Amino acid sequence: MGAHSVYWVQDLFPQIAARLGVMNERSLIYRASDRLARWLNRRCDLVIALGPRMARALATAGAREERTTYVHNWADASAIRPVSRTDNAFVREQGLEGKFIVLYSGNAGRAHPSVR
Repeated sequence: MGAHSVYWVQDLFPQIAARLGVMNERSLIYRASDRLARWLNRRCDLVIALGPRMARALATAGAREERTTYVHNWADASAIRPVSRTDNAFVREQGLEGKFIVLYSGNAGRAHPSVR
């Protein structure tokens, strides 16, 4: 009895690196990375993408369409809403009243439009 493998893909590499000009599609490292990614995509029992477009791109990159799906991994904006500082239980519990607070949530890189 063999193990099952699930590949939860967060980024399309090496394709995104080539689109950003970080890698040359003709380079040995790109071609080797692409070949490895296609092999992994094809071999996994399940490939999970972040959305339907990414799932289609993964199928193009070798993932078996019948074994590829997507799961959105962002917050439910209807369930999570901003609250005022005075009504924020977390701020009170952590003793952060009157302090400047910065929250980093996620990744902002070259491929994200707001960073360019």
